[in-house]
Amino acid sequence: MGRPPLVSRETIILAAREVFQREGLAASIRDIAAIAGISESAIFKRFSTKAALIVAALAPPAPPVAEILAPLDDDEDLRRGLTLVMQRIIEHFRIALPMILPVIAQPDVGLDGFLTELADNPATVLKSALAARLTGLANSRLIRVPQPFAVAGLIVATAHSLVLFEIMGLHGGRSPPAVIDAMVETIWSGIAPR
Repeated sequence: MGRPPLVSRETIILAAREVFQREGLAASIRDIAAIAGISESAIFKRFSTKAALIVAALAPPAPPVAEILAPLDDDEDLRRGLTLVMQRIIEHFRIALPMILPVIAQPDVGLDGFLTELADNPATVLKSALAARLTGLANSRLIRVPQPFAVAGLIVATAHSLVLFEIMGLHGGRSPPAVIDAMVETIWSGIAPR
């Protein structure tokens, strides 16, 4: 039986986060090992590549799906609930995308490496959960959604795109509520009960 590790995975992740934030993503594994108090080889026993360590240290938190979708529990005003869901997805992406973009721009990682190392793609998690919730609402005849996954994809992609536009400086870096409301109204007009 092998001996237990002297330093936890979390300790390595915290050391990596500190070094990457201070020195950038090109920082050396040697510097991370020094902060964690272990050898470079000990890091590579836990993380097969530098990309895996970068993603573990800098990936954004998973979306709080139940909290994001909670407004759809109010059957009295699903239109308003959908607006709140869109706003919450946008808020999640406002936190997540500035963390993700530098990681996927790193040559050691890239988009494929990021998605490979990430346990679950946050956009896919949100889209699947929203599609399931829309399916339930459609089955209860509270909305008309012949293609729940397509509608969920449209909502998540719209929120994602709005935040990317904000990062690029459009709308002064913040989408006006009227823009979000107009987008939700357009989606709602296609799924509202007759």
